[in-house]
Amino acid sequence: MKRTILGILIISCLAFALPANSQIKFGFKFGTNFTNNNYDALLENIKTIDSKNLKINGTTGIFFGPMMDVKLPILGLGFDAGFNYNFRKYTIDNSTDNMSTVTKQHSFVIPVNLKYNFGLGDALGLYVTAGPTFEFNINPDTFWKDVTIAAANAIDGYEYERKSTDIWLSVGAGLKILNHIQFGFNYNFGLTEAAKGSVTNFVNAAWDDKAVRNREWQISVAYLF
Repeated sequence: MKRTILGILIISCLAFALPANSQIKFGFKFGTNFTNNNYDALLENIKTIDSKNLKINGTTGIFFGPMMDVKLPILGLGFDAGFNYNFRKYTIDNSTDNMSTVTKQHSFVIPVNLKYNFGLGDALGLYVTAGPTFEFNINPDTFWKDVTIAAANAIDGYEYERKSTDIWLSVGAGLKILNHIQFGFNYNFGLTEAAKGSVTNFVNAAWDDKAVRNREWQISVAYLF
């Protein structure tokens, strides 16, 4: 509930800070994401310690939520902001034990992007965006608990904590149709650590301080009222 209120407050503050002659539209965005995180350091150490053949596959997920699109009284310049529910799913495969685990991650996401618009006539337009995205995980520990179970005793003495908050940098581009429909394509990469490890015995000391940063592709469609 606190995170929902925070998202509403951020978007409200942005709206009140705008120049009076800015053009503001509200809408709804829906999209799919393709996770591309790098777990090589984590997996290599598991294989070394216990000869487990462990593989983590990020699959497609979804995100959706309200958004605000603003055109500033400066040629082509504007920004957009939103408050999205984000869902990701991962498959954790351990071929040695013939075990497969599906784990899910849920979060709220607040993207704030600077936007530059290119007009292609009255019906079409292009835009490019860049800006920070703030993620608040709803179930931060679930993923790493599932990894531990899938790897059996390979992670004995090792703790991996998924952070409850994360910050990305997002860059993207898109197509606007009739000033109401937007098709977007984004790439997000983590500026902060999504998760970080620590050790409780010397056997796993090579794992100490290993971190994972989020990497993600997104495709979306939005309708502005």
